[in-house]
Amino acid sequence: KLAAILFTMELNKQFCDANIRAFSVNPGAVNSDIWRDVNPILFKYIVGPVFRLLYLTPAEGALTVLAAATGNFPKNQSYLQPYWLPRLSLLSAYESCQTCYYKCPFPVFEMLGPYIGHAATEPRLPQKDGGMQSASSLWIACEEALSARMVNLRSAEPVK
Repeated sequence: KLAAILFTMELNKQFCDANIRAFSVNPGAVNSDIWRDVNPILFKYIVGPVFRLLYLTPAEGALTVLAAATGNFPKNQSYLQPYWLPRLSLLSAYESCQTCYYKCPFPVFEMLGPYIGHAATEPRLPQKDGGMQSASSLWIACEEALSARMVNLRSAEPVK
């Protein structure tokens, strides 16, 4: 997830002049069929009811992705998530121990919180450089890996 956020940041930096935008999207905690292999009795009586109470429906999770694809967001926004996020300044006890590490919303509400459809917010990244050095390094590593892969594909013998 961090790599996707960092790659999105660098992609927006690299292609801002071409009017190309990318978004990282947190669809939220979604009650999807990923849980299909959980013991059926456990799921029916314990896991299922808890998930239905706390988790989003697949349709609600999809709305954040649809908002990223169709919305008109400010140029400096590239991260969307489905929950209302109180800012740390509202939570002074928590703020005193965390702002030195992250410039971010309250972490619990990034996973489960009051559903609002979608919200543009800043992702949780190290405050030192906001992840920009990591984003640049990831971009360079991806370029190098893709270049090596393309060379290998071009030099490969045709399959008979």
